[in-house]
Amino acid sequence: MAIVKGTDALKPAENTNNSGNSSENEDRVLRYLKKDEAIRVRLLGAEEFARVPVYDIYPLTGTIGIPKGTNHFEEGKKILFANADKIKKDLDVEAKRKEMTDVQFKAFKEGEGSEWVAALKEAYRLDQESRFLFGFVDLETGKPFLLQATEKQAPLIQKTIQGMQGQADSFAFTVSKATGGFSIMPDFATPLTEAEKKVIEETRGLEIPVELFEEAHFSPSEDFQLEVLKQMGHFDKYLKTVKPDTSSDEGQASKPDEVGEPLDITDEDLPF
Repeated sequence: MAIVKGTDALKPAENTNNSGNSSENEDRVLRYLKKDEAIRVRLLGAEEFARVPVYDIYPLTGTIGIPKGTNHFEEGKKILFANADKIKKDLDVEAKRKEMTDVQFKAFKEGEGSEWVAALKEAYRLDQESRFLFGFVDLETGKPFLLQATEKQAPLIQKTIQGMQGQADSFAFTVSKATGGFSIMPDFATPLTEAEKKVIEETRGLEIPVELFEEAHFSPSEDFQLEVLKQMGHFDKYLKTVKPDTSSDEGQASKPDEVGEPLDITDEDLPF
């Protein structure tokens, strides 16, 4: 899943295995808003956002990037889906589904088929997801930064930003935490300071380079990935067969201090 910038990012993502780049600058580039926190920003153009591929392995990680080198999460996902398929076959799920009404099949998933559902949910924890990153300029520092939103929230945020373009060069805006991402509002009550006017003038027409979006998320090293798989369980056999390349410096070895809120897998995420 490649980095896609601008309104093309709102189109459905292609499910590929392309890798992203690692980040050593997450604290500088990508910010996570705390409850009741608000940042006064300069609004950029309506195209200054991108869809990026991530992992969100709740609750073992927050939102992290795609491994730059060997992707053990992808191998782990294959193992878990194979396990789910085996359980599905053993339970003869396809035949039962044809014979059952929707109500009966729901009861089956909660009862006899619960092991299969649990196995599927576990496999989907290792599936790549998409997040949207929106670019702003901090009016205090004059530096660009990114805020993250979910696929569900992103179109609403982009529509809001697009509708406010007429005020972008005349007013400050505030961003604050909201479910699935953040909210953005114009600050008509507080006039721009001279320093803020200077920032707005200097960043007129600013475009966020794709590289900034690529570098936003923490990219896990092999050791980090294998530790996550170890904590998940299910992978004893696989873990005995792999040995990280200690000579490689690709990815980061430790979890960043600040991560986005993880999203759990619900029944709506399952393919039935």
